[in-house]
Amino acid sequence: MAILFLKAMEIIACMTGEDTSYQLAKDTVTAVYGYALRQPESLKVARAEIQERLSYLENALQFADGMEKERILQAIEAHHKKLEQLSE
Repeated sequence: MAILFLKAMEIIACMTGEDTSYQLAKDTVTAVYGYALRQPESLKVARAEIQERLSYLENALQFADGMEKERILQAIEAHHKKLEQLSE
């Protein structure tokens, strides 16, 4: 049900050109139905988003140096921990 709601919000955002309400709805649904209620569909969305950001971070790591590399490594570690939490 939450996934259908998000799809409807995404369509409305595309039609209106305003994606702030969609992002807010997505964050809220993920927090409530995914993290709090542990519903499988919402957890799947949350894991996919984290995995996508993780791949961007790992790609950026190849071109980073110094402090930038250290910060990216910290972010990668945090993303891995979040994925572990969602898998429990």
